[in-house]
Amino acid sequence: MDGVQTTVMDSVAEVGVPRGATRVWLWAEMMVVFIGAPGLLFFIRESVRGLIIPLIMLAGMVCWLILRKMTDFDRSRLWNGRDFVHHIARSMRVFIPLGIFGTAFSYWYEPERFLSFPLAAPQFWLMVMILYPVLSAYPQELVYRVFFMQRYSTLFPRQWQMILASALFFGWAHAFLGNWIAPVFTTLGGILFAHTYLRSKSLLQTAIEHGIYGDLLFTVGIGWHFYAGSIG
Repeated sequence: MDGVQTTVMDSVAEVGVPRGATRVWLWAEMMVVFIGAPGLLFFIRESVRGLIIPLIMLAGMVCWLILRKMTDFDRSRLWNGRDFVHHIARSMRVFIPLGIFGTAFSYWYEPERFLSFPLAAPQFWLMVMILYPVLSAYPQELVYRVFFMQRYSTLFPRQWQMILASALFFGWAHAFLGNWIAPVFTTLGGILFAHTYLRSKSLLQTAIEHGIYGDLLFTVGIGWHFYAGSIG
C-alpha cells in the first residue's frame, strides 16, 4: 500500500502539486474544484443556461489532459471492453427494476410531462438519445469517476469512502439546477456508477450505464429537471 501511495504521490507531483504538501494541496484542490466551482454556478446559472454541455465537455477535456500526465494511470480504463457483455448484463439486471421505478415515479410526480419529449419532438428526442451518452455521460464519468478516483485516491483509503465522496460531489454538481430531484437522483446514480467503474475498470462501460439511465429519464419526462431548462 505504501508503494502504491508513493507512486500516486509522485504522479500527482508531476501535474503541479508541491512535494511535501501533497495531501493538504489535494484536499484544498478538491474542495475548490468539486465544491467551489459547482457552487459558483448558483450565482451565474442564468448566464450559463445554454452552455451546460460545452462546460461538461471542457471539464472532461481538462481532466483527460491531467490524467495523461499521471504516470500511474492506466489509459486502457478509458475504453476497456474486457468482459463487456458480463458487465452490461449485470447493469441491465439492476436497470430494469430501477427503470420501472423511475418511469412510475415520473408518471406519478409529473403526469403532464410523461413521455412529452418523444411525443412532442421525436426527431430531437432521438438526437438526444444518441448524443447524450457521448457528449454528457462520458465526460461526466471521466470527471467524477476516473479523474476523481485517480487523483484523490490517497485521501480516501477505504473504497466506500471513495464511492460516497464521488457520489456526493456528483449530486452537488447538479444542485445549481434549482430542484431537489437532480441532486438526489444523481447522488444515488453516482453510487451506482462508482460501483460499476470500480468493478469493470472501464469508463466506457460506466458511461454506457450512465447514458442508459439518462436516456430513460429524458424519455419519461423527469429528465427535464436535469438540464438547463429547469433553471429558474
